[in-house]
Amino acid sequence: MLRAAFSRATVQLRASSSIPAPIRDIKPKYTKLFINNEWVDAASKKTFETFNPANKSLITKVAEGDKADVDKAVKV
Repeated sequence: MLRAAFSRATVQLRASSSIPAPIRDIKPKYTKLFINNEWVDAASKKTFETFNPANKSLITKVAEGDKADVDKAVKV
């Protein structure tokens, strides 16, 4: 009888703690380009919007890299 009570309690404990709460407010830490070991704005200063695919809300604006940024990043 004690064994049955213990196993029911174990099952209930495992079942109730397996699903984490959803993240509601997503804010990215980095929105710039990582070039030469630092975070920088795009050379053109252009950005593009990033949306949450689940609800179409705007998450943030991210730096839009182009040829000048690539050249700067791969310059030897």
